[in-house]
Amino acid sequence: MIIEAERYLHTASQAGRIGRFQLMAAIQSVHAQRLSTRRIEWEAIAQLYEGLIGMHPTLGALIGRTAAIAEAYGAEKGIALLEDFPFAKVANYQPYWALAGHLYKRMNRKENALSAYSRAIGLSIDVSVRQFLNLQATEIEKRQ
Repeated sequence: MIIEAERYLHTASQAGRIGRFQLMAAIQSVHAQRLSTRRIEWEAIAQLYEGLIGMHPTLGALIGRTAAIAEAYGAEKGIALLEDFPFAKVANYQPYWALAGHLYKRMNRKENALSAYSRAIGLSIDVSVRQFLNLQATEIEKRQ
């Protein structure tokens, strides 16, 4: 399926213009390449998100870009971007809080991480996501 998707993406790239769906597919393609390269090209993903945001600046794309930048250039850069989001836009957006928890955890800011994970857990409707986030929070609590 990955090979087939790559063929479609290549065909779409020959169309003469790039659209948001091509950029989203390219982001997924970079993620899928880790199966053969054993690494994720976060800089490339961040760059693709920049293009996507230029065309279609959704909250999901902005959070995705923030995650990619944090992976490529450090958690501090990601947190700086997260802290610039207007609270009203992200107050009930679970991916924001899950990413904040992850980045605060990486920075060893335990209280911030626990608070963010708690909010993300409260906003999660998927049981497996809640379990994953609970596990992340429990790991922090065990270190205290």
